Amino acid sequence: MQRFAALTGNAGDEEKYRQLEQKLKKIIKEKFWDNTVTGEINKQTLFASLLYFDVLPAEDIPAASDSLLNAVAQAPSGHFTTGIFGTKYILGALSEYVSPEKVFEIVNSKDYPGWGFMIGKGATTIWEIWKESDNIYSNCHPMFGSVSEWFFHWLGGIRPDINHPGFEKFALSPFVPANLDSMECRYQSPYGDIVSKWKKENDRIVYQFEIPKGATASVCLGKAGKGISIRKDGDIGFSPAQVKGIQTGRFELFEGRYRIIID
Repeated sequence: MQRFAALTGNAGDEEKYRQLEQKLKKIIKEKFWDNTVTGEINKQTLFASLLYFDVLPAEDIPAASDSLLNAVAQAPSGHFTTGIFGTKYILGALSEYVSPEKVFEIVNSKDYPGWGFMIGKGATTIWEIWKESDNIYSNCHPMFGSVSEWFFHWLGGIRPDINHPGFEKFALSPFVPANLDSMECRYQSPYGDIVSKWKKENDRIVYQFEIPKGATASVCLGKAGKGISIRKDGDIGFSPAQVKGIQTGRFELFEGRYRIIID
């Protein structure tokens, strides 16, 4: 609501909702972080929510991250036991504050509970509960479907910029897990298709990006200091020198199809 108020030039409501945000964060922090939670609660959802919604001050984030990781470690198979809301939050919080590699291991595992377990049981749809149901709960349900968003957001690295709605500007920051050799995803934005691909070729990673007309991508490959080469398809006049910051692994790309190789 703060953002809506700011976009519409309503300074009074912007301040009103800013104060409400701070008030609610204070209440939540005092109840669920400063004091021991004595009732029955899913600790994975608890710590993931505190991190996901930026409830805690910076000095408490390492402790909350450790608490979240410990809650995961104590669960069956060291997997998620979250529900429809908590699953979205834990996918994001664990990736952001611990490691997307850890999330990939859980998502890719065939042990119970998890998506791989469902696939191993022959599932072609996502179940309503982690364990297969016999005519009680649905075996075709969006309960844990937020993992699809995680694929686009982390493996593909396609992320919206809240200051530029509709993907006029967006981030491209793909994560390359140790045990995955290639990835390809396509997102249909209002400006056109955004494509993010990568594959491992021996000791190098080859990225292919497509930026739609009228859009700009802020790319972060996290490979500063490595050898980087870039090519733009169909543009014989293109020069890598046109891409400022290319050797740092952080740069902007405009409309077009690109091939980037990191040695």
